[in-house]
Amino acid sequence: MAQKPLDKLDYTSLPPVTQEEFIPLMKQHMDYLAGRKGGTRLILKFRDLRGLDFSGIELMDAELMGSCLTGMKMAHGVFSGTNFFNCDMRDADLSHADFSRCDLRGALLAGANMMRVNLEEADLREGKIMVRDAEGVLVDMKRGEFEGTRTILTGARMTNAILNNIEANGADFSDVDLTGATIHFGNFEGALFVGANFTDADLSGTKFNHANLSKAIISNALTEGAEFYGTDFDLLLQNQYTGPSPEKLDKTLHELLEDHSLWVSSAGKEGAHLDLSGYDMRGSENLNTYVLTAIRAVKANFLHQNLRKAELQHAVMDGSDLRDCDLREADMRGSSFKDVLFTRSDIRGATFGALHFPHKTPRDRQKVADLERANFRYADAREIDFTHANLKDADLSYALLDGSDFSNADLRGVNFQGASMKNVNFKDAIMPLTSKLLK
Repeated sequence: MAQKPLDKLDYTSLPPVTQEEFIPLMKQHMDYLAGRKGGTRLILKFRDLRGLDFSGIELMDAELMGSCLTGMKMAHGVFSGTNFFNCDMRDADLSHADFSRCDLRGALLAGANMMRVNLEEADLREGKIMVRDAEGVLVDMKRGEFEGTRTILTGARMTNAILNNIEANGADFSDVDLTGATIHFGNFEGALFVGANFTDADLSGTKFNHANLSKAIISNALTEGAEFYGTDFDLLLQNQYTGPSPEKLDKTLHELLEDHSLWVSSAGKEGAHLDLSGYDMRGSENLNTYVLTAIRAVKANFLHQNLRKAELQHAVMDGSDLRDCDLREADMRGSSFKDVLFTRSDIRGATFGALHFPHKTPRDRQKVADLERANFRYADAREIDFTHANLKDADLSYALLDGSDFSNADLRGVNFQGASMKNVNFKDAIMPLTSKLLK
């Protein structure tokens, strides 16, 4: 009579690795990556690594298959190309880490904090380890069930990730960027995708039954064979345009932008003021190469646009969608961005400071940026100039704000929950004792 397959793998019985043992191995791995003589790739298969601290470490292309990393600190680490096949990573802090091109098949991620993790081109498909039973027959290694602990991936960057056959029942993918991701035959029953971005993703055959997709973006996504029974689609942005395309305008977008540049350079004497209010600008190219000073674009859609170093001074863009945009080093002084969505956008080095008009009357010499109720959740807003800006009731939760300047800004009602705020300047900011920052 055949015996039952072996019980689940007991990770706690794996041989441990101490920090003292790890240091020389890591040095040899660094030599291996640099191509130096004597370098050796780090291989720690089926080991207990829980005594190690991987915070901020650079551990690319290592081999950690089947190892135990439960509860480990791995935040801000660089692990691109590393093999985590069948690793136990429950309750680990993987926030802000780079797992691009990693093999995470079969990894246990229940309860893991993956806020803003980079899983670009990572593989999270089904994975299993085969073992031989008492009669020498290959069987699946059982690892038991881990229910009741939600996997947290909120705000994660998962562009072009591979999530085929993933089981993620009840997981929290809120505000996750899944642009271009391949998700074939996955199971996301009861999962949260509030505000998630599925633009250009392939969701073929995947189950989203009873999931919450409110305010999610499924623009140009492939959904053949996907199941959405009982799913919350409230305010879902699907394939339809949110407004007319620029192609509906009287002139080409290039001609209109040239006219606007002339209008700006001639102080309104020539050209024409450009108003893109309500238009869907997705797919428009090279917008950042034109002068966009004083542009009007209320409730327009700029999702995923390249606006790096864009000249957006004195613009009016209230209610527009700038999620997942590249706004690095953009000049947005004196502009109005009330109710704008900057979720997940890269805004490093940009300026929302005041715009000064030396020849105006004393009352009108300074125009501050208006960011009232703007949403910066999970945005990379390091080294930003927010001086004098109006940020009343803005949402900066889980944003990277290190090195930013909020001096003289109005921060009443701002939500700073979970934000990273190293070396932030709050000098003379309006910030009452009831501010969530002080709680």
